[in-house]
Amino acid sequence: MPLKKYTPILTILLLVSLILFMYWNVYVDLFQIWDTQEEYSHGFMIPFVSLYFLWQKKSAILEVQSKATIAGFLVLFLSLALYFVGIVGDLFSLLRFSFIFLLVGFSLLFTGYKSTKIILIPILILIFSFPIPPVIQAELTVKLQLLSSELGVFVIRAFNIPVYLEGNVIDLGIYQLQVVEACSGLRYLFPLMSLAFICVYMYQVATWKRVIIFFTSIPITLLMNSFRIGVIGVLVNSWGIEAAEGFTHDFEGWVVFIACLAILFLEMWLLSWQERKTRAWDEIFGLIEPDATAVEKTLSVPVVPVYSAFALVCIAMFLIQPLGTGEDFIPPRDSFLSFPLQIGNWNGVRESLDAKTVSFLGLSDYVLINYRDPENKQLNFYAAYYQTQKHGAVPHSPKQCISGGGWQIQDITPSNYQNIHYNRVLVQKDDSKQVVYYWYKQRDKAISNEYDLKWNTFLGAFENRRTDAALVRLTTNLSKDESLEVADNRLKSFMLLVNQKLPLYIPD
Repeated sequence: MPLKKYTPILTILLLVSLILFMYWNVYVDLFQIWDTQEEYSHGFMIPFVSLYFLWQKKSAILEVQSKATIAGFLVLFLSLALYFVGIVGDLFSLLRFSFIFLLVGFSLLFTGYKSTKIILIPILILIFSFPIPPVIQAELTVKLQLLSSELGVFVIRAFNIPVYLEGNVIDLGIYQLQVVEACSGLRYLFPLMSLAFICVYMYQVATWKRVIIFFTSIPITLLMNSFRIGVIGVLVNSWGIEAAEGFTHDFEGWVVFIACLAILFLEMWLLSWQERKTRAWDEIFGLIEPDATAVEKTLSVPVVPVYSAFALVCIAMFLIQPLGTGEDFIPPRDSFLSFPLQIGNWNGVRESLDAKTVSFLGLSDYVLINYRDPENKQLNFYAAYYQTQKHGAVPHSPKQCISGGGWQIQDITPSNYQNIHYNRVLVQKDDSKQVVYYWYKQRDKAISNEYDLKWNTFLGAFENRRTDAALVRLTTNLSKDESLEVADNRLKSFMLLVNQKLPLYIPD
C-alpha cells in the first residue's frame, strides 16, 4: 500500500510527539506536585478517568460525521498565545490551560462541533488535576484556616469545654492547637470537588440536580473538616496532645474524607428518587452505556487540518519554546545581613525567622529588624527578597497572614507617597492597634497591587530575563493616646529613609 495513504496518520503521530516535547516540563511539574502535595494527589487518576470517558464515548464520536471548522484554528491560536506568555513568564498555570485549549482546538479542527461537544467534558476533567495559582491558593488557605478554626471551636464549645480562639490558634488552656495550612480543608476540598464533577458527568438526572451535587461538595468538605478539628480539640482536652499527632491525626483525616464521600453519594441517591422509579441505579449513575448502534466506520483523518496543526505546533516548538530555555538573570546585590541597624535616628535589633517559615515562604534572602527612636517609638521593618519567581516562589501578601495571628483588618487603602505606591493597612486585636505599610519592589518600581506585580514580572522576564522582586513591610503600634496621623507620619518618614537603602539589597 503506498506510503502516501499513511502520511496523515504519521503526521498525527509526529504531532503527538512534538506536543509531548512542548509540554514535557509541564507534565514533570504536575507529577511532582501530585507526588508532594496531598491536596493534589488525586491528580494521578484524572488522566485515566478522562481516557476512560473518551473510550466509553467512542461509538458516539464515530457516529458523528467529521467536519473541520475554522473555530479550531482560533482556539489553537489562543492556545499558542497562552503558551507564549507562559513560556516567557514561566507561568505554569497558563501553560497548563494552554494544553487544554490545544486539545479543544485539535478536536474542533479534526472532528468538528458535534464530536467536540461529546469530547469536551472528558477534556475539561483534566483541569481538576491542575493546582490553582500560588497567590490564589495562599489567600484561600488563610481564609479556610480561619473559617475551619471558628467552626471547630463551635464544635468544642458544644461539649461544654472552655476554649479561646486567637486567629488560627485554638487555646484549650493546657494545650494549644494551631490550625495550620494542612488543616485548612484544601486536601479534602480539591479531591472531593474533582470526584463530584466526575460523578455529576456520569449522573443521568436533571441538570439542576447535577449542579446541586457539584456545588454542595464545597460546604460538605468545609463542615466535615471543621467537625474533625473540633473532635481533635475534644480528644486533646480529654486524652492529651497525642490525640492530635501521628497516626491518629492521619486516620481521622481518612475517616472525614470517606464520610464526605458517603454524604455526597447519599445526596445523589436522595435526589434521584424520581428517576429510580423507572430506571435502575447503574443506568442513572452512568455505570452502563445505553445500547449503541454497531459502528463499522473508522475516524477519517482530514489532511489539510492535520498539516495546518502540524505547522502551528512547529512554530511553537522552534520560535516560542526557546524563549523559555534560558535561566533567569540574577543581578548582583548585597546580602540583607549587612543591612544597617541605624537609619537616621532609629536604632535596630535584628531578629530571625525559623527555618520552617523560611522554607515555606521560599525566600532567597530576608531581613527582620525592630527599630526604636529616641522617643522610644517602635517600628518593625521586614523585607523578603526572591531572586526568581519561578515555580511558585512568589512574595506572599501580608493580607494573607495578618489574620492568622488573630489580627483583624479594619481598613486597607492603596496609597502613594512621593512615588512610592503602597498599601496602608489598619489592623486590630482586642485593644491593640497597628498600622502596616507594605509594597512590592521590583527593579525600580514600588508596586501596591499583586496583579500589577505579575504583569511587571512578565515584562521583566520578556525584556531582560529578570523575575526578581521583594516584599517590603513596615509596622508600628498605635498607642491609645496617639492619632493615626502621627503614626502615618512616623511610617512615611521611615519609608523614605529605608527606600534610599533598598537598591543595594533589592536591585533596580
